[in-house]
Parts: sequence; structure tokens; C-alpha cells
Amino acid sequence: MNYFLSMDSEKEPKEEKQEFQKFLLEGDTYKTLLTKKWLTRKPYVIKDPNLIISFIPGKIIKVFVKVGQRVKKGDQLLVLEAMKMHNLLLAPSNGVISKLNVVAGAKVANKQVLVEIEAEEVIEKKVKKKEKEKKKKK
Repeated sequence: MNYFLSMDSEKEPKEEKQEFQKFLLEGDTYKTLLTKKWLTRKPYVIKDPNLIISFIPGKIIKVFVKVGQRVKKGDQLLVLEAMKMHNLLLAPSNGVISKLNVVAGAKVANKQVLVEIEAEEVIEKKVKKKEKEKKKKK
């Protein structure tokens, strides 16, 4: 008995047609082929310094602030317990607490927004804008 392996029955993987992509880097234009991994990557998102985000899942032990309260850089905001450690979260800048998304005893997930702070510069701009509107009405 003779057995023959037919090469026709095996399918060859189709090659995807790639096109050169142009991009600008420091004033020079380049052409390149981009990988599938690069094309499907997550876009970079700039972190907002006025959002206090949990860096690890855990439980809120204590909250030191209320909505509308003024805080200065370094003021205590809350205590997050994670892996049997108490992490004290501090205000990154001067401002006003605009939103408080947690209460003492609440369980939080990783990368959950805990506190939102409105920066002092933004508050000053709003006050100046309201003053201008009042002057225009008079």
C-alpha cells in the first residue's frame, strides 16, 4: 500500500497586504510598515492631576474632606487600606473638593476615581469671568 501526502490539501496562510504609513517626527517625514500590535495598542491618556485615583483595590478607612472644602497641597484626603497597609492619600495641589465618590467603609477597585479636585487656577478664572459678566450687565 502506498500512501501519498498531497501538498494541495494544505492551505497556506494568506499574507495580509500592508501599506506604508507616513508619520512626522521632529520635522522629518518617514514611511514605515506598522505591526498589528502597534495598530491595536491602547492610546496614551494623559493623567489628570486633579483626579485622585486608587492605585490598588482596597477599602476606604477614613475620609478627611467634604465636598466644597478648600484643600492645600499635601492635605490629607483619605486613608485607603490595601494588603493590610494603610495608605494616606494627599492632595496633589491647592483647590476645592468638587466631587467625593467614596465614603468610609466603601470597597474600591483598582484605578477607580475617589476624589475630584477643582484646581485653584480654574476657580480663579470662573470668579473673574463672573465679575466680567456682572460689569457688562451694569
